Amino acid sequence: MAASCLELSINAMEKSLSQRLAAGEALLPSLADVTPDKASPQIQCIYESIQATLRVPFNNYLFRVLANWPDYFDSIWHALAPGIGTYAFEQLSDELRAMAILDDAPTARVDWPEIGALEDIQAFTDSIHYVLPKLVLITTCLELGLVPVPHTSAPLPYGVAPGTRKLPMVSESEASDEVKAIFQDIKTTHSHPGVASYYRGIANSPEFLCSAWQRVKASVTSNEYRTRKKRDSGICAAGRDSATRYSIA
Repeated sequence: MAASCLELSINAMEKSLSQRLAAGEALLPSLADVTPDKASPQIQCIYESIQATLRVPFNNYLFRVLANWPDYFDSIWHALAPGIGTYAFEQLSDELRAMAILDDAPTARVDWPEIGALEDIQAFTDSIHYVLPKLVLITTCLELGLVPVPHTSAPLPYGVAPGTRKLPMVSESEASDEVKAIFQDIKTTHSHPGVASYYRGIANSPEFLCSAWQRVKASVTSNEYRTRKKRDSGICAAGRDSATRYSIA
């Protein structure tokens, strides 16, 4: 009886999550992508704080969408920021990043420097790789209504970290036909209504984007990748566990 009740509870939670994901995917295309040049003074101030706290010179799509609700965005960021800007939060992010690293990176057979500004792209890639685990923890805190505890750890240096890099984001509406086709393929393959900031950044070098996406697509459509996605659901679980241990409701 207890097992049956537990199974029903899990099924109900999964159904609720599925419904919320579907609602979010339906809502996203209607929301403005509030880039810094289009932001109000209030949002610009939040963006500056986010960059200094997360230590990267850009604002990810998560924040640019939350900016559609300025007062809510302002409130949650000022609640989360003190705990996010700590060494404890940094360590949790490092642990998640280590879990997500591929066991065997595919061997590239492309002369990458010949098809893009590799120095800029590498620094941008490293910056995205650095910040993504932090976004997992932040979204987990938002999902569960948690706030990282700031007083249990020393604060990180405040400001954009040396060596991090941003690239101009190529707009979907203003992209070349070639890049638009790749963007559409990315959305279809990832089953997501938007194109991630990373792809939009490397789209400044269309040939690089094309070659990189061909290799990424081959991976994400493989059986091995599907298996890895199931395994990596543990990363999300680890994110929930980490956020819960380091937070207060």
